[in-house]
Amino acid sequence: MSAAPIYILTFGSLGDVLPLATLGGELARRGHAVTLWCGRLHLPMVERLGVRALPLDTDALPPMRVQASPVFKTPQMWRRVEQGLQAGYAAVAAALAALPVGSPQPIVVASTFALAGRLAQEKLGLKLATVHLSPMCMVSFLDMPPVGDLVMPTWMPRALRPGLGRGMERLLFDPVTARGLNALRAELGLAPVRHVLSRWMHSPDLVLGLFPAWFGDPQPDWPTATQVLDFPLADAAEDAVLAEADPGLEAFLQAGAPPVVFYPGSAKRDTAAFFEEALRSCAALGRRAVLLTRYREHIAGGAELPAWALHRAYVPLSGLLPRSAALVHCGGVGTLAQAVAAGCPQLLLPYTFDHFDNARRLQRLNVARVHRGGGWGAALAQLLGDASVRVACQARAAGVPEGASVRARAASAIQALAAR
Repeated sequence: MSAAPIYILTFGSLGDVLPLATLGGELARRGHAVTLWCGRLHLPMVERLGVRALPLDTDALPPMRVQASPVFKTPQMWRRVEQGLQAGYAAVAAALAALPVGSPQPIVVASTFALAGRLAQEKLGLKLATVHLSPMCMVSFLDMPPVGDLVMPTWMPRALRPGLGRGMERLLFDPVTARGLNALRAELGLAPVRHVLSRWMHSPDLVLGLFPAWFGDPQPDWPTATQVLDFPLADAAEDAVLAEADPGLEAFLQAGAPPVVFYPGSAKRDTAAFFEEALRSCAALGRRAVLLTRYREHIAGGAELPAWALHRAYVPLSGLLPRSAALVHCGGVGTLAQAVAAGCPQLLLPYTFDHFDNARRLQRLNVARVHRGGGWGAALAQLLGDASVRVACQARAAGVPEGASVRARAASAIQALAAR
């Protein structure tokens, strides 16, 4: 019997899509016909990994502008989620209808906010593996993550937390997350749902946490079908595919002391102030810098850089960070995982979604420092001078497994789901 087709639905930035694409590559090598849907921006990268990629029409909206808030005020982001929900469900339904009679039933693999996967499971009867890249994606009312500046009081008794958490979700989150979803469910003849973030969006078949248990300690109120694996380190095995040889970068790295790497994240576009602070801080500290962004005009207005600074649109972090003094970034989980694996100290500047929770977890482990707001040059100086952070980073890096082994375990779990 032929292997089940795999339909992978993704939503988000490069850091969200790349782990699913490399997992798709592993499943393809095992004989599955893999189709991955993503935003148009990411199609070339996915195709270079040897995975069949198709676009979802989620790029028609203006760029996301997500700001931290005590309540869930991210309407533009959620409009993209709902657009992906509609387009993704239609794509899966059309692909299923086009399969030859007698074909094996497809397995759907969906990232956190690719909610079309969950809808396809309910309406079309397909098995689903939900893949979460960070612990915050599995909401626990016993260990509630911070939402911007909103933090569960530490004195709150654990017995009272679930009731408070469910009330907060019903009042603050469901009005945003459930409205468009339930409108589409009504069109499909499905009953309305509540508790979208804490319950509904997680597959009852299989939930994969692609992070280690020391980073996200499994909680009693997580989905029962959860398997926590480890960081997939998506670019580690793909350097030869994702980046050509870069003699200029190699020469820069060999010409002086390890640089500080500055990466605002692939989804953040208003980065001029970030790079202005990066250059000012390195000039004051006498440090060299590698500046990573697709938007060269955001660095010094596009002007020529000093000899101690180098810009690149993209560099696989798995090769760069082991040769760097520190990494300054917003706290995305794919980026921080590469830094942990490299033993590289981190300065985190969280501004949205899981950044705050990720930052909280890394700071507790003493492998990072966290700064809110502008003017973070002094925080960078303190990080670079803190020997205890470097020791903690090296100790944590020693226990990080190869990303390929994690992706292999995830692929095996999905194959086991197909065999049920």
